[in-house]
Amino acid sequence: MIWTSLRIRAAAALLLSVSLAACSSHEQAAPAPDPTTILQSIPQADAAHYERIRDMKTWRNPYLIVRPDGEALLDSADNADI
Repeated sequence: MIWTSLRIRAAAALLLSVSLAACSSHEQAAPAPDPTTILQSIPQADAAHYERIRDMKTWRNPYLIVRPDGEALLDSADNADI
């Protein structure tokens, strides 16, 4: 009975130390790009894309979805990623 309790405590201590060691990463993230550069990379507005819209009653904005691997727009009318 004593040996079982001791084994459980030793296993718990080992598991705790391995968990703490695994969570303490010293890797540095890549530096963020310059916000001015990002803003300059956005193209100018193209009137050809929106001049056909005459009535805003049917306009539906897509949902912005942020995922771990990037961003996506979801069109709620047909549940499709844009």
